[in-house]
Amino acid sequence: MQGPTGMPTRDEFVTAPGKGPNILPMDVPPLAQQHAQQVSDAYRTGGAKAATTKLQELVQAQPALDTAYVNGLIRMTQPTLQQVGAELGVRVSKDKDDSKKNGITRDSLNALAAVAERAGPEGQQALGKALADGLPNSGQLNQFDDVLQDMKTQNPIGAVLLGGATVTELQASGKDKAAKELQREHKPLDYQGQWKPGQKLSEANNAHATNTQHDFNKAVEEGKNWVEGDLQMKKDGGMEMNHDEYDPKLSFQDWLAKGKALGVGVKVDVKLDAFKGGATPQEIEENSIKKKAAVTEMVKQIVDSGIPGERLMFSVNPYEAAWIREALGDKLPNATMGINTPDGALTSDTAAAMQQHITDNAPRPVSFITRYKDIKDASPEVIQALKNGKATVSVWNDPGDMSPLVEQADGVVSETKKLKERGVDGMVDIRESHSWAVAAGKSKAIYEGAKDTAGDMKDSVVSGFKSTVSFGKWK
Repeated sequence: MQGPTGMPTRDEFVTAPGKGPNILPMDVPPLAQQHAQQVSDAYRTGGAKAATTKLQELVQAQPALDTAYVNGLIRMTQPTLQQVGAELGVRVSKDKDDSKKNGITRDSLNALAAVAERAGPEGQQALGKALADGLPNSGQLNQFDDVLQDMKTQNPIGAVLLGGATVTELQASGKDKAAKELQREHKPLDYQGQWKPGQKLSEANNAHATNTQHDFNKAVEEGKNWVEGDLQMKKDGGMEMNHDEYDPKLSFQDWLAKGKALGVGVKVDVKLDAFKGGATPQEIEENSIKKKAAVTEMVKQIVDSGIPGERLMFSVNPYEAAWIREALGDKLPNATMGINTPDGALTSDTAAAMQQHITDNAPRPVSFITRYKDIKDASPEVIQALKNGKATVSVWNDPGDMSPLVEQADGVVSETKKLKERGVDGMVDIRESHSWAVAAGKSKAIYEGAKDTAGDMKDSVVSGFKSTVSFGKWK
């Protein structure tokens, strides 16, 4: 019997209903069990494209961080996913081409990539296995390879997760030719995550301000193992990541979900500018109460997200740190409390003043976050005093600062090395100075130099004039 248009016939592949990989936990949410039949029905009527589209639709209709549902749905649809993998594998074997904009292979893989973004490691592995089982052990993967390669530009998160999982499962199944071909563009996916328990904070490769989809994608493309976002309140009361970018902002839930799916560290810079200051003492107190409530809600959402403490860092002032500790209780004991040091040159007095925060946050790890321009000239002894053997020191810079300038990538590398040699052992987040800052900084230096030179000349002329007058009077 002929299948739907674009599908191989039943004779072209052998399916194994009920024999999908048993790699997911047995407890499946009831809603996932109900929805699994819809995916199966979609496959019977429309093949791989219809089934994966339905799967994506169901997954994206649920909260972004509901990985239990996604993993459960993947488990319940394993027989269908095996059929999807087999169908796509047949298309590879028969060199069935797709257009650049749509087609069975392209649409199916893009849909599965979107599902992988919402899944946990177990679900990602199951998706990769379904595809790997269906692929032939060939060095020519045709549109399958091309689609995943295109995805690196359009949807780098999906490419990392789905492409990487497929490579890993091809290797596990002994399909070395196919794995080698796909590995040209995709690294095997490490299901334990890109940031693992026990890694030193000095190994962090942080992406600053990943508040939009564009900036988050850029972090993925650059292979960052930490992402930093700026938490703000929306006018409607929800939370979003926002640092005055022009592009649409990610919601806090979506940002957490993306970080969780990738297995990277997530650094939450608690801005909440809507509650800063106030015109009167009463307004200041009211805003403080509102901000504390927002911080408490933030903590709840982070705990509910399921992101492990080892992959979590807060960037806060001491007051916010106290609120977070209160909201967390004994949860996430390994989350790092990043305490921002006061603005100004880092001195022994600064180090002494910060020591109480180590005690207040114990046993949670503490990292003191300081500006590059404040720590640049600090001695190793002051840096060691700040750490006091119990904390780490992290550094960041503003690319808009005209002084000190960090020019080009070589400057980032060399300045990072110098900081580490002086004892900085936390997250070093030095970025290149903006081109306009470099130009302005150099112009200012030239101006200051010219002003000093002119001043010296003026002093010399005045001095000479005074000498001449005095000499004339003496005569």
